[in-house]
Amino acid sequence: MTDWFILDRLKPQGLFGINPKVRSVTNKPTILNKGGKTMGDYELGAIQTEFAELIWEREPVSSGELVKLCSEQFEWKKSTTYTVLRKLCEKGIMKNEDGVVTSIVSREAFYAAKSGQFVEETFQGSLPAFIAAFASGKKLSKKEMDEIQQMIDDFREKAFVDMVSGSDEKAHLSDVKAALGFMYAHPGSKMFAAGQDAGLEKFMSELNKFYAKNAALYELDNDPDGFMWLENSNPEETVIAMQRADSKGNKLVIAVNFTPVRRENYRLHVDVRGKYKEVFNSEWKKLGGDEKVNGQIIKSDNDGDDMEYIDITLPGLSFVIYNSEPYTQLELEEIAVLKRAAIAKKEAMRKAAEAEMLELAAAEEAKRAVEARKQAEKACMEALQAKEEAVRKAEEAARASEEIDIETKKKLEQLKKKMK
Repeated sequence: MTDWFILDRLKPQGLFGINPKVRSVTNKPTILNKGGKTMGDYELGAIQTEFAELIWEREPVSSGELVKLCSEQFEWKKSTTYTVLRKLCEKGIMKNEDGVVTSIVSREAFYAAKSGQFVEETFQGSLPAFIAAFASGKKLSKKEMDEIQQMIDDFREKAFVDMVSGSDEKAHLSDVKAALGFMYAHPGSKMFAAGQDAGLEKFMSELNKFYAKNAALYELDNDPDGFMWLENSNPEETVIAMQRADSKGNKLVIAVNFTPVRRENYRLHVDVRGKYKEVFNSEWKKLGGDEKVNGQIIKSDNDGDDMEYIDITLPGLSFVIYNSEPYTQLELEEIAVLKRAAIAKKEAMRKAAEAEMLELAAAEEAKRAVEARKQAEKACMEALQAKEEAVRKAEEAARASEEIDIETKKKLEQLKKKMK
């Protein structure tokens, strides 16, 4: 069980024994059923209440059995039973489906609503006034007082837990820690917890110690110099970040991740140009999470428009604090030298890449030229071969023609001889 206290102002000394001023909270209960009906719809007379009790004790009960019971206990006729049942169904208290009667509003919910209505009408909704009136006529025993206190404690815890609850126990604890961390970081009244929940008690103990040691979280609560939003418009990732400062210029950066999604390399723009170190993380293993303590120094950089940023890791449902330390003049000069060197190196690499591209283009052009030359030499060779083939065929044709002439002449001479 965890006890919750709402404080008007949480100073370091208020964490360790000094009784804080507790705000009172008035709760006016309104009981609604599934149809949205209020207690005014549930007004029942004495007979209707007895009839409802009959159903609550035996439900589910058949309408025939109900008629029989009412005849025995109230001496009602069948029509009377159905008339009263219809009225309770119209009020949304009971229902009759297929001849089976059951309740929509349970006995506990009904009497809780009647109690709430009594407090509302008689004591203007003030539960403390009701308890005071109840106790004025009798002396409460220690057991009764303990039971009332236990009810108040349970209600306080349930109201807060319901606001940030999750179905998974570990995720639920992370949820609560993130919400408490945000509340401690933001200016204004605080709530702290102390109880028997070991995981939350350890977290609150460490958070209280950190709060007490860091004036940036409380000293300038009412001074604009003590607070600055760094991120308050990121509904897509549900991350909120702020900067807190004290009168000595010490500054803390607080980032809260309200979703169960881990954010790697989350870019957060910051106010201080310098070095950042994680000094508190609600998901450290020693606080019930899975994260190791990270002692790495994160150096801020800028986007070229004088907007400094750091790239951080935010576990799901976490509350993380970084301290900031401005760069020294020597570090700034070193950064400037390194940045100029980086720019020059980048330019040299650009030119080298450009030269390499030109070299590749020239090589490709030379390759194309060589290929063209090869093609030309091949074409030339083929032309010479074609010419030689043409000469050969011409010579063969000339020889064939000459042989034909000789053969023809020979045949003509033979023919002349025969004619003589």
